[in-house]
Amino acid sequence: MKKNLTLICIALLAISVVSCKKDSAVASSDITGNWKFVSIHAKTLTSSQSVVGTDIYKSVSTSDYTTINNTGTFVIDASNFNGTGVSYGVNSTATATLYQNGAVLSTTTNPLVTSVAAFNSTAAYTKVGNDSLYFPSGSAFSGGVTGGGSPSGLKYVMQDDKMILTQSIATSTTNPGTGDVTQISATTVATLQR
Repeated sequence: MKKNLTLICIALLAISVVSCKKDSAVASSDITGNWKFVSIHAKTLTSSQSVVGTDIYKSVSTSDYTTINNTGTFVIDASNFNGTGVSYGVNSTATATLYQNGAVLSTTTNPLVTSVAAFNSTAAYTKVGNDSLYFPSGSAFSGGVTGGGSPSGLKYVMQDDKMILTQSIATSTTNPGTGDVTQISATTVATLQR
């Protein structure tokens, strides 16, 4: 259960905390209007490293899934994403590998099954250029938390009647007491449809 909670938290973190890089892609349509929530595709990697005596232990967990049982809508105006009844589930697996001094000790694949209860959200945003959005108080996909979230950004592109929203994160934290290092990287792609 703890692994499932950790992985869904990583997915939510990936959805709500990102940095935005510019490239030559151009979003060609207005994003305002009514949108149906279609899905989120997430690829995550979490690694933790500890030193015990002279041994270095590292665990690496990965997942790659697309959400199921997706519900909810977003009404997007010139300054806000307003989500209503947004919910989804995950029925996939996560693979964890444990290393000691660089040698594989074990690899396991575990179920990654969870659901996110329906939530409503409002998130202010501003457009950045022609292909990016900035959320100063966290995104509308933050699991029902309105405001108070970490600033985030995403790239978007219009494909026919769909809007594809892509976010990527990479974080690294060190526990000052133990020196343990945890790194998280994730890419999420949310799809909305008119």
